Amino acid sequence: MDEAAILFGILLALLALFGLPIWALVRTFRIKELETRLAGVEAALLRVTREFERRSPASAATTAPPAPPSEAAAVEERPGAVPLDAPAAPPPPPEFVPPPAPPQPAGPRWEEIIGERWLGWVGISTLLFGAAFFLKYAFENQWIGELGRVLIGVVVALAFLWFGGKKRADGWTTFGQIFTAGGVILLYLSIYASYGFYSLMPAGAAFAFMALVVVLAHLLAVFYPAPAIAVMGQVGGILTPVLLSTGTDRYGVLFSYLTLLAGGALLVAVWRQWRWIAVISFGITHLMYWAWYADNYHPEKAWAAVAFQTALFVLFLAGDLLPTFRGRKLTPSNWVLLFLNPFFYFGALYVILDDEAPFWAGPAAMALAAVYAFLAKTALSHKDEEGRLPWALVAVALLFVTLAIPIQLEAEWITLAWGIQGAVLAWMASRMPEPGWRFGSGLALGLALFHQLVFDWAWGYRGVFTPVFNADFLGALGVAACLLAATWFLRDRDRHFALATAFAAILLTWLAGSLEIIHHYERLAREIPYESYDARRSIEWTGGMALSVLWAVYATALVAGGMRFSKPLLRWTGLALFGLTVLKAFFVDIPALEGFYRVIALITVGVLLLAVGWGYQRMSRRNLEAAQS
Repeated sequence: MDEAAILFGILLALLALFGLPIWALVRTFRIKELETRLAGVEAALLRVTREFERRSPASAATTAPPAPPSEAAAVEERPGAVPLDAPAAPPPPPEFVPPPAPPQPAGPRWEEIIGERWLGWVGISTLLFGAAFFLKYAFENQWIGELGRVLIGVVVALAFLWFGGKKRADGWTTFGQIFTAGGVILLYLSIYASYGFYSLMPAGAAFAFMALVVVLAHLLAVFYPAPAIAVMGQVGGILTPVLLSTGTDRYGVLFSYLTLLAGGALLVAVWRQWRWIAVISFGITHLMYWAWYADNYHPEKAWAAVAFQTALFVLFLAGDLLPTFRGRKLTPSNWVLLFLNPFFYFGALYVILDDEAPFWAGPAAMALAAVYAFLAKTALSHKDEEGRLPWALVAVALLFVTLAIPIQLEAEWITLAWGIQGAVLAWMASRMPEPGWRFGSGLALGLALFHQLVFDWAWGYRGVFTPVFNADFLGALGVAACLLAATWFLRDRDRHFALATAFAAILLTWLAGSLEIIHHYERLAREIPYESYDARRSIEWTGGMALSVLWAVYATALVAGGMRFSKPLLRWTGLALFGLTVLKAFFVDIPALEGFYRVIALITVGVLLLAVGWGYQRMSRRNLEAAQS
């Protein structure tokens, strides 16, 4: 008796859960259909009435008996009689002009959009949530067996699919799409639960059935055509393992399932050119993966995670590039995936490899750079596809090279590698018209300069080192050499770029030499005992004098180079440095230095200033003589 009561209660619950909402929706749409038909009948009746009123005077005139001959006719018959004026003919009836159509409301019909579409989608979503929680509640309370739960889900899903197809055939497009999407999601729930949680079928059969559901969902979206079905299929497919979660990590099933979902989305995106669906699938798939990673990742699952990420990377890369090789232009969605896909993939690899095998993180970045360089070469050989694609692929490849440098190298080698990369890109920019090469060169050189100034140099305390022959100074000279190489390569192609890199090289060299002198004499002063005050003072004075002499010599070299090669940038930079040197001599050296150190600093600066002044006078005389001749 108890079992019968329970079964009866279950049937009533199923009837209330599925039957009543369906009946209510059907009744609502039937009433709306009747109202539409009634309005059509009223409009037709109004047109018939107006047509009858228009034609009734004319018909009366045609059916009237002929009138007897008038006196005017008799007069006309008599010869010499003056005819009387005949009465005017009745005017023709006015042509029928149909009444103007009622004005359509401007803008979107929000009431119909909300009533016809949004309410239906929200209703079917609520219904599916209720079904999922009902099945879960029934399972927890042992109302229905595992097989019964799955069969109920499959039967209701097939009923939804049949009802949605029937309504679409009857002209109820939106209504049919709503129930079709609901049937697809119920199939997801049922088949995923049958293996992932109840183990009612082997892995091969479950995978085959799930593949069929994915194909069915996206084929329905393609042939209806209905993007909403594809979106609901993706969202419902992602929510299926979440709603039916029991806490057991079946990551193999999950990864295979997510790969199938992504493949279905790409099929629809390529077939119907709904590229934005691929972006939605990309986002929710990666969101699902990182949620799994946060809760369930273990080093034993590393290779499965790498295989899953690789499959996703290949799928989205193929879905993004294959249409372009068929002559189609890239859409904004394609451009988004073109840049997001490789970096999401590398981010997932780096997180795994950094813990398990850090040595392979750099080679992984270089391997991706090689893949995108090959794709760029392949894209260049096709003349009909998107013209910007090869250079975008080259940019991705260069970004991975830039990432591989700090991952694989250490300290000063990172800076030098970025500098060399910037110089190579500048050389390529000198031979290719695309501005992206100059941008890449500037980015790499800027990274090298930033890393040198912020991470490589010790601005404060510095331990024991060999002056000049140390990593800090030689690394700075290497970066300066790369900057000068970029200046030379682009001296004719981009004058502003060449001036910027030349000035950066001058500034870097000046700072490197100044820091060498300051740190060297500070180290010598620290090695002298604190009690030897005079010796410490002597070392400090020597360092101050050497710094002033270095600045003056460097400024002289800049001015001389500017005169020799006719480069105003060098001359102006040298003059600015001379001004800084003079300020240091009068406001720092004279108060701080004493004795012979002050004399050497001032005399050196003065002699070099005179030499530069003589050089300017000589240059002026030459210019004047050249103008006169």
